[in-house]
Amino acid sequence: MTKPVIQLESTGCGIASVAALVGVSYTAAQQVATIAGHSGHG
Repeated sequence: MTKPVIQLESTGCGIASVAALVGVSYTAAQQVATIAGHSGHG
C-alpha cells in the first residue's frame, strides 16, 4: 500500500506524486529533483 506524502510547497505536486509512487519521503524526492535540476518551482 502506498503511504501518503505531504506536499511541502505549493508547486511541489510532482515531487509529492513521485515520492508516493517510489515510496520515499517528500524531502528525499526533493533532494533528488534538486540534483537533477528540477526545483519544483514553476
